[in-house]
Amino acid sequence: MQDAFLKKGFGIGRTFSGLSPTLRIDYIFADKRFKVRQFNRVVKNLSDHYMLVADVELRK
Repeated sequence: MQDAFLKKGFGIGRTFSGLSPTLRIDYIFADKRFKVRQFNRVVKNLSDHYMLVADVELRK
């Protein structure tokens, strides 16, 4: 499995709004048969976690 953040994300990848400002506890993992096209963290105070969005493409 590949971590979408490590493939296309940037910065420290903080996903939890409380505790430590560098805490990344949410992940999107994609099988190696997919290519990670884009990764985005949506910073809105809707929860104590930030939303993660990744676009993946099935390799041919």
